[in-house]
Amino acid sequence: MKIAIIGAGALGSLVGAYLSTQHQVLLYGRREHVEAVNKDGLHTSGIRGEMVYDLPATTDLRGQHFHLGIVGVKSYDTERVLADLERQEASFDYIASIQNGLKDDVLIQRFGIERVLGCVVDEAAKMVAPGRVCYTNNGCSYFGTFTSENERGIKTAVAKSLSETLQHSGLTANVAENVDTITWYKFMGANTVCVSGALDLNAAQKFTNPYARSLFVRTIDEILAVANAEGIPLTPHPMLSQVFLAEAAGRKELIDTLTRKHEQSTSEPHVPSLVQDLRKRKAITEADDTMGILLKHAATHGIRIPTIETCYQIIKAKEFRNHSK
Repeated sequence: MKIAIIGAGALGSLVGAYLSTQHQVLLYGRREHVEAVNKDGLHTSGIRGEMVYDLPATTDLRGQHFHLGIVGVKSYDTERVLADLERQEASFDYIASIQNGLKDDVLIQRFGIERVLGCVVDEAAKMVAPGRVCYTNNGCSYFGTFTSENERGIKTAVAKSLSETLQHSGLTANVAENVDTITWYKFMGANTVCVSGALDLNAAQKFTNPYARSLFVRTIDEILAVANAEGIPLTPHPMLSQVFLAEAAGRKELIDTLTRKHEQSTSEPHVPSLVQDLRKRKAITEADDTMGILLKHAATHGIRIPTIETCYQIIKAKEFRNHSK
């Protein structure tokens, strides 16, 4: 397939690199990154070692057609990049998103559900320098269709091809017929990052700091309240953290186990992308597309989620500070 990675940041570039082993992939991104990739290839490092991928990159998709476009920009840039593609008259048979949040809603409104390929990627990467990406945390990926769809044939074939390519590269990837539910599972986990964002903590410190850990426990209850009100089926799944399935006693045991694991770990802790953005003094993060959306869903059901709301307000205050500088 001919695939465009639309917004080839750290994660988009990493996914594009692995897909390029069996597909014709073009990275679309910022000029300095594009120039570095075209000159020396895409260099990846981190948990799977060092590799160099020879794939093309561009800042202009004018008039080009692709079997699949994969949106990789931060969620707050979605409308801007889609408008850019429309001006450039770039076209796609199917469109997918590896973004955080309930991102498929935007794509379905614009392209129709029949052209949106369900996609959830739970991997983490960071940009080390233009043309260089570090793979920092491995998870799993799902491609496929949505629960309400009836016609699944072609999209399922596309999903199978993508998942098999990632599997061939050693990643965990599968085909699913309920990507909307799986997206909610990732969305639930993404909202626990509010504690790290508010307190400027990496993934380990959220557990090893007892006060942050207490806030984290409260966010679990609040997220569950909204998910249950939305009717999200909560069943064991690789994308759904066990803390959302356990009863109170079991949840405490799980969190204690995670805390000990982080305390004993000698590897460099993962830093959530939202925390990275705030540390870079960015004036906008994905807070609106994670916590902000969850707050809207909570309000619809008359549910208060005070811990998440407070963390969200602190993060927004940091964004405002960064914008004012």
